[in-house]
Amino acid sequence: QVYVMQDFGNKRRADREEGNGVRFTNKTEAKAYRDKLMAAVARKELKFNRRYKFKEIFHTMAQERWDLACDPTNKLTKQGARGYLSYSRRHIAKWFPDVYLDELDAMTLESFAKNCLANEVTFKTVKDIIQHIHTALRWMLERKYHDNFASALNWKIHKQHHLLPADRDDQYERKTEVITNEEAVKVLNYVQRHRERSHDDAITYGIFTILAIFGLRPSEIQGLKKHNFDFEKRFVTIGGTYLGREGGYRNRTKNDHSLRPVDF
Repeated sequence: QVYVMQDFGNKRRADREEGNGVRFTNKTEAKAYRDKLMAAVARKELKFNRRYKFKEIFHTMAQERWDLACDPTNKLTKQGARGYLSYSRRHIAKWFPDVYLDELDAMTLESFAKNCLANEVTFKTVKDIIQHIHTALRWMLERKYHDNFASALNWKIHKQHHLLPADRDDQYERKTEVITNEEAVKVLNYVQRHRERSHDDAITYGIFTILAIFGLRPSEIQGLKKHNFDFEKRFVTIGGTYLGREGGYRNRTKNDHSLRPVDF
């Protein structure tokens, strides 16, 4: 005789873990497992009586991140949050299987990846979406929407050799080609020769010179102010960035250690 857990709040649906029904060979084990689940629900560690659709909760998370990113007092950026909303609307809404969280496993992600690739989504984009989904699943675990995504979290697309593209350029990000020192000197000599030709040429000379001396990001250059320069002590302080999509100047940089003085 076999004993199973049934959730009466969901039409006597059998409780499942990692895609497999939970079965017991004796009543004692079954009751012990039942008591464990009931205690978890009582402590609000498990939302057992309601089932959630993955697509809905993913979009909820994406919208929450966007709302936080729109608040200038938060560190989250619109650029980072925009990716979640875009993937939710353009890919997950179209090609992710319509499953509940307790039904989501490794095969669900594989089905989604196949659907995307069949609809001419690039492999690199699918890989990025899977990474965002993994982040979302961990967020759902923290919020107690479900208690186990081990199967899905252990699924890595780069290990699915039957899904990997034959062209390596389609699988990996292309490396940036760095110009040689000789090429850099040619560019700097050119902008220096023409720096007095017009206002734009003068600005170009200043930007390229700052790039060559300090190696700053474009957003860091745009964020420079007069008080950032100390010509007596010969250093410039990087105190923020200018991000058009974020609403303008922000007193933060891509990484915390990027807030720094640079000697020249």
